[in-house]
Amino acid sequence: MSLCDKVREMINEGWKLVDVREPQEFFAVHLKEATNVPLQQVVHLDRNNKYMLYCRSGARSGSAANYLAQQGIEAVNIGGIHQYQECLEG
Repeated sequence: MSLCDKVREMINEGWKLVDVREPQEFFAVHLKEATNVPLQQVVHLDRNNKYMLYCRSGARSGSAANYLAQQGIEAVNIGGIHQYQECLEG
């Protein structure tokens, strides 16, 4: 199973795909079905959802996933966008 297939499977299971990069990064290229929520805005995510987070390298999404976990929100860091070349849109 490819990484893109795994992401799609998790979306089908109710996970939300979130790109924590800045809007200009997101609009240049992003993963299909992703929503852009810049790192400083993850505090506003709905605590009733579970999230897959990514960024350019995995650092910002790792920080966001750690923060959300501390708030009792289910979140996983799926790393950097470069790992998902086959599922890019933009």
